[in-house]
Amino acid sequence: VNYDGYIGVRTLTNRVRMADARLFAQYSNEAAQYDNQPLPYDLNGLPANNTDWLSAITGTGFQQNHNVSITGGTEKTTYLFSAGYMEEEGVLKGSRYDRISLRLNNEYTIFKDFKLGHNLSLASEDKDNRPASAFTNAYRQSPLVPVRDVNSAYGYSTRNNVANPVAQLDYTNDNLRGMRFQGGFYGNLNLFNHLSLYSNFGIETGQNRGTIYNPVYEVSSNQRNPTRAKTAGRKAVAKVPTEALRLTPAAATRI
Repeated sequence: VNYDGYIGVRTLTNRVRMADARLFAQYSNEAAQYDNQPLPYDLNGLPANNTDWLSAITGTGFQQNHNVSITGGTEKTTYLFSAGYMEEEGVLKGSRYDRISLRLNNEYTIFKDFKLGHNLSLASEDKDNRPASAFTNAYRQSPLVPVRDVNSAYGYSTRNNVANPVAQLDYTNDNLRGMRFQGGFYGNLNLFNHLSLYSNFGIETGQNRGTIYNPVYEVSSNQRNPTRAKTAGRKAVAKVPTEALRLTPAAATRI
């Protein structure tokens, strides 16, 4: 019996330094002054909000991977069975990936010069997706806007048309589940001392099911969804069976 695995965390490296509320207001005023526009902010009367939007949508993601295998056999049969589990949480909040996998390899000696075998694997996947555009909105949104206001409603600004990235993640429901099977079967017959006949057959099939649900919500006039909608779809994944038949030189025997 063999085991290997690891547990760890994922985090952002080389983080972008975000402007704080006062620096953002200063830059906005300078841009408006350059365009001969009224100054949008009074630097002596700024709100108390100072949101780091990048920190608001990201976090430390937990990850783990475990694999157990069992090998053995007799004079007529050998086998390998393994089972694995992997879980990953993305640094973007709400993103997640799980996978369970099974594998079974057997070889059977029918008689001295004839062997049959198979390699089978089955994997199940479950994935929660989150839009990467949330990073763009986090970079563009004003730090003067709170994640939520005093009434617990999502914050927004009338000075820009940038979405609240936290609300964007919270209202995203995008799930993908899949199952995949792969199988290979082979036979090997030693015809003479230096010649063998080998044949193999392989197949791969699977199915993915995606579900997207959009609830009714309104954060602001440019971030809203007035109609509830659910989209579900299936996609079959299959490959044409492959097979091969060939004659190969058997291993030479040194005398």
